[in-house]
Amino acid sequence: MPVTGKTRTRLHRAEQALQESEARLRACTDTAERRATELETLTDIMIDPVLVIDVVAWVTLANPAALRLFGVERGSDVPRDLGLLIDSMQLRHLDGRRITREEMPLLRALEGETVRGERVIARLPGMSGTAYIERSAAPIFNRKGDVRGAVWIGRDVTPYVQLERLKEEFVQVAAHELETPIAVMKGHAELLLRRAPADLTPRSRSALEAINRGASRIDKIVQDLLDISLLQTGKLDLVREPVDLAALVREVTGRFASGRSHAIRLRTEGEVILSADRRRLESVVYTVLDNAFRYSPAGSEVEVEVIVDGREARVCVQDRGVGIPQARQGRIFERFYRAHTGTPHDSGGMGVALFIARAIVEAHGGGMWFGSEEGRGSLFCFRLPLGGADERR
Repeated sequence: MPVTGKTRTRLHRAEQALQESEARLRACTDTAERRATELETLTDIMIDPVLVIDVVAWVTLANPAALRLFGVERGSDVPRDLGLLIDSMQLRHLDGRRITREEMPLLRALEGETVRGERVIARLPGMSGTAYIERSAAPIFNRKGDVRGAVWIGRDVTPYVQLERLKEEFVQVAAHELETPIAVMKGHAELLLRRAPADLTPRSRSALEAINRGASRIDKIVQDLLDISLLQTGKLDLVREPVDLAALVREVTGRFASGRSHAIRLRTEGEVILSADRRRLESVVYTVLDNAFRYSPAGSEVEVEVIVDGREARVCVQDRGVGIPQARQGRIFERFYRAHTGTPHDSGGMGVALFIARAIVEAHGGGMWFGSEEGRGSLFCFRLPLGGADERR
């Protein structure tokens, strides 16, 4: 049967289509090979261990850093069964509890969860002694959105943990060493101011008052450093007793307002009884009041309110001051962070008062929050659970 012109045209077009398909396939293959090479190079040069598992939790990739972590030379020596690999890592929580398989980031990632920056204790063949590992994991999705595997990245943060501990030990020792000389200096200054008023010239009295103020300021810094050290080591103990929160706020507010030009509007309930560490709770109230007075103009009004809401008591302090810039509000409770650094409103300090205050409130089972608008003031509140059968009378 002779080949017609139309048939030849169709064959030619089919041949062209086949060639184009082959060219596209070669291009896709080249792209896939290039991407695979790039990925392999990237994981090879990473200093952090990387593991990849498939949908049935079988290890499909372990980079050289992971091999070193597990103390093996070849990828074929890494247990492909994730369960065996987990058992070999002897992982524990920071409090010493053994980590179960269900808690492993890779298995959680297979369920669609993303894990970031969890720290654990490990004892691995590739490391000498106990190590601290910071690990993250994320699911791998296909184009349909189904989980087809997971990737894990670890980091040995042992040197950082050791440095943090060293800093905490130094702060604790230094603060304890400063306590006694500061107490002696402050005690003698107060003694002279009380007992020898007739013998003091105005200049001498002014000097002693300056020494007393300076000693008080250093003492506050030392106490803050000690509290930070206790918080970091989880040793902040509370001496609980029945406390009337409303009376405590009235007392602290009265002491704080003495000699200041701000107007205070105080609203409280009757008795608001809870179980708390009175001294530490006083420091929390002092902190929120100090912030309100420090960052609001003289003569402005500061509102203080104590209310009972269900099984909780709430204390709120509202000022009409400079407020907090929006870009800096997310870090307001961070340790050593000062929101007004570099602005005309910078009043000094270490930037730890709110960090400590929130930690104390949380140690009591409560919470602290704030709202602020730059140029219009700030509202700081904290809540605490009530204690006793008849908290409010």
